Amino acid sequence: MSSPQDRRPGSVPAVRHVRWISRLGLVLALVTVFAAGLVTGRVPDSNGGGAGQAGNDFADQDGYEIVEDTWEIVSEQYVDFENVAQDEIFWGASAGMVDALGDEGHSRFLNPEQALDFISASEGELIGIGVQIRTSGNEIFFSGVLDGGPAEEAGVQRGDVLLSLNGDDITGLPLEALDVYLDGVEGTAIQLEIYRPTTDETLSFEITQRLIEIDPVTWTMLPNDVAMIRLSAFSRDSAAELEATIAESLDAGATGIVFDLRDNGGGFVEEARLVASQFLPGDTVIFRERYADGSSQEYVTDDGGLAVDIPLVVLVNRYSASASEIVASALSETDRAEVLGQTTFGTGTILYPQQLEDESLVVIGVGLWETPGGVVVWREGFDPDQEVLLEYGALPFVPGDDADISAGELSRADDAQVSAAVDQLDGERGGTPEASPDLSSTPVAGVQPPAGGRPMAIEPELSGPIR
Repeated sequence: MSSPQDRRPGSVPAVRHVRWISRLGLVLALVTVFAAGLVTGRVPDSNGGGAGQAGNDFADQDGYEIVEDTWEIVSEQYVDFENVAQDEIFWGASAGMVDALGDEGHSRFLNPEQALDFISASEGELIGIGVQIRTSGNEIFFSGVLDGGPAEEAGVQRGDVLLSLNGDDITGLPLEALDVYLDGVEGTAIQLEIYRPTTDETLSFEITQRLIEIDPVTWTMLPNDVAMIRLSAFSRDSAAELEATIAESLDAGATGIVFDLRDNGGGFVEEARLVASQFLPGDTVIFRERYADGSSQEYVTDDGGLAVDIPLVVLVNRYSASASEIVASALSETDRAEVLGQTTFGTGTILYPQQLEDESLVVIGVGLWETPGGVVVWREGFDPDQEVLLEYGALPFVPGDDADISAGELSRADDAQVSAAVDQLDGERGGTPEASPDLSSTPVAGVQPPAGGRPMAIEPELSGPIR
């Protein structure tokens, strides 16, 4: 085994990417699964006009002969064709057709196995070892270890850097390569080698994958009666859990709320609407969907939100996407809350999953959504009201239903975004906030885009999984 000095990474980044794996029947309103920020809304009118009617019979299209000729060449001349699964060829061709649309990370073709993961994404369950993965450059590390999961029980800690799996060096591998090892098969044992920066040592673990339930809502009380509530995904029933959490925090004496949507890749449109309804008066426009046939639909809040009047600050970062962007932009543009953090990811397509005969899925973008003020965030992101960056190497503070957090504990958490949010709330409530650090020129921890510019909204590369 290499020494700690030999294997020591150059730096520890700080951006979590999330992929849910769970069990659920197919629903047409399915949304974010891979934290690339997928959104689905209503099923568009297939009889309407617009671009959706441009296609005719595939065999009538210019260029069809190219596909046909390619098949003939491959099937007749490839030396090992008899050992190739034809399903894989057709799945690959279908995936290439959808990929050619250029709607990266949104529209996609999923083979039956991939589709099973996709359509089971919103129950908040996971088969794995219970770690949250972040990446930066060639390094992969654990930004979180789920309470009660196999990794926590084995002794894996937040901040541990993953070096190898089952004896294979994974340094520099793309995240999808981890699927070979962390495959979500219950009962499978995984060998991990990690580097622990806090003790400068290399450690090994054997951990068995199992079913883990994930709570999308956690909270804790910060100093000065500020409740920090974190929503990690807009999964099924997450709005109801949020409502219960708000009620609990108010009963505990909260006079302000920090609503943390950082690293939240999105989820169900209806959950986003219900979440926004907790903070906004009824009949407030949250966002609009615009479709290829020229039609549109407005989404508005319900009456009866528990936190319509309480001072509120929202936190976002570059991996807040889809439903997170919908809610954050609505709260900002209606002047309900100050949004702090970084420009969000920029997910703006409305997705509609359609199941094929072999249980594959075509997940297709059928429209765009825009903010109440008419801003389209697709590929641009939503700018926060106040930019606050994290120092390089800093991990975002994650509430875990702990007891009250003291000022000292919050300071040691080294989360400038949370500190700025608390200061903002103190100012709104008439307190005397401390000056937030000026981090405008500080490198942002772990959010460097991959080569080529902005992070691509493609499932494995962007969306490091919860495993």
